[in-house]
This record gives sequence, C-alpha cells and structure tokens, in this order.
Amino acid sequence: MKLYTNLYGPGPRRIFIYCKLKGITSIETNLVVPYKETREPEFLARNPAGKIPLLETEDGHYIFESQSILQYLETLYPEPPMVRTEEMKARRLDVQSGMINEFFYYLYISTLHTSPYVSKGQKQAYDADIVVNAYWRARLDQIDEIMAGNQYLVDDEVSIPDVMLYTMLEYIRHRFGIVIPPHLKRLNRWYERFSALPGVDPIALPDDYFDRSIPELGTRY
Repeated sequence: MKLYTNLYGPGPRRIFIYCKLKGITSIETNLVVPYKETREPEFLARNPAGKIPLLETEDGHYIFESQSILQYLETLYPEPPMVRTEEMKARRLDVQSGMINEFFYYLYISTLHTSPYVSKGQKQAYDADIVVNAYWRARLDQIDEIMAGNQYLVDDEVSIPDVMLYTMLEYIRHRFGIVIPPHLKRLNRWYERFSALPGVDPIALPDDYFDRSIPELGTRY
C-alpha cells in the first residue's frame, strides 16, 4: 500500500499516529505538497477532492478522507482493536466520531474567517465566527459528557475517535493557540493521557510553516 500525505496536517497525522499505535510499518509513504501537487491532473484522477491523505490499496483502489482510511486499515489490522463490536460501545463510538466531525467543521469555518494565515488566500467574514464559535465549543462539551468516567472517548481503551480528536486538538493548539477549555477537566486529562502513549510523538510543525506555505505552495483556493 502507498500513502500520499504530508507531515503536519491533522488528517495525515491521524494515519501516522494510528499506524504507530497499531505497529503498522508496511505502508509506503509518499510526501505530497498540498495545494500544489494535489491540484495536478495525475493526483486529481486519484482523488477528485484534491486532498490528502490518500491511500492506494494493494489492488489499485484509492481511499481518501482520513476516517475512511482508518476504517479500512482496521479491517486489515484488527489487533489491537480500535473499533468496538459490543452494541452500546459501537454506538458510542459512532456518536463520538460524529461529534468530532461536527467540531472540526464548525472550527474550520471559525478559523477560516479569523486566522491571519487563511486571510492571505481567502476573503474573510468575521461574523461567521460569531455564529459558529458557540457550536464548536458545544461539541467539545458534548464529547466530554459522552466520555463520562472512561479513560478514553469510548471506553478505557484507545479507539479511532481518540486518534481523530487528538490530532485536531494538537494542531489547533500549536497553530492557533486554541486549547481545550479548562472547565472540561475530563477532556483535558484525556488529552494528556493520550499524549503520553508510546508512539504519540508531538507534532513538529515549524513556527514559520504557514508563512513559508503561502509563497511556496499557493493559497487554498
């Protein structure tokens, strides 16, 4: 299998951390320049969305969107399990995954219209942040509540939602200075617990990464 990706994005980081936690070493990594190489016809033929990560399977199929890639890899590498078969835990996993996706999209809209980085390639509407800010914060509250007394988001073992949320939170903490609100004590403890797992190396995003990205890679659009 071949993974087209980069080193820093939260989606690519999901695959790297998942593989580290599962002990998967057999996937070839091809680093791709986002917003540049991902727009080339050859790449778009593999993924019309023009996004990374992108997984090329052994039989020549292409899977994109990080969550779909994780679910596919889980069918090939079921141990240790990061999905659940017990009915109530499986439903909790689905709910947490859905909440994380909603958190991501609300937060994406917020940063899209407030971040100085994004302003270099996107006309911003600051009122958008006023609308969606409360929604991404509410999703974190709900994720924390659903987690309840468990060590991780679904139960006391790591699952795919943990990988999904952690990589997003570490990225926005480093890039935008957005941290888990202090009143979410369970979620803050969870973040530190996950950070300490073997194989979860801290993100190494250079301080000038985005300043270099605009002239080198172009804008998002």
